[in-house]
Amino acid sequence: MRGGVRVIGYHGTSLGAARRIVQAGFRPSRNDYDWLGSGIYFFEENRERARKWAIRMHGARAAAVVGAVVDLGGALDLTQQTALTALRRTAKMVERAYHEFRMDLPRNKPGGLRLFDRLLIDYHCWLAEHAEGERFPVVRGLFEEGTAIHVASDIRDLTHIQLAVRERKAIIGIWIAK
Repeated sequence: MRGGVRVIGYHGTSLGAARRIVQAGFRPSRNDYDWLGSGIYFFEENRERARKWAIRMHGARAAAVVGAVVDLGGALDLTQQTALTALRRTAKMVERAYHEFRMDLPRNKPGGLRLFDRLLIDYHCWLAEHAEGERFPVVRGLFEEGTAIHVASDIRDLTHIQLAVRERKAIIGIWIAK
């Protein structure tokens, strides 16, 4: 993604954590369900979705949202065909390596564990940096989630664009958005 494009990202959390983040900054997430790999996760331009996530995780009274201006320059944008083509090549490399070493390929699992996707994104970013000198400070992807909005529809009610900020320099400023 070209430089200079900035978006507002919203991070759902607890009020106590939101205060700590504003004072000390974010800590990257490294959970098995982090489908875009290691990073600081945001809902792009979707404060309400971040609020719903925070309420689900922390309860309505403790929920908070941190807003951030995120620079998408240099992002690995999974809504773009070139990024998906490159990621497909990397997936085949990962599969061959696991097969060669007779290891079971990690698989995504029901309930949100994104073991393969996380491995794939982290490896793709590592490979791009070490083989080509290209860094991806942000990974951006469309995430279809939730239930269909109608019986005849494939549109999901919690679909959103998610950002995983891999390099803190992509975060221009932060605030508690409540």
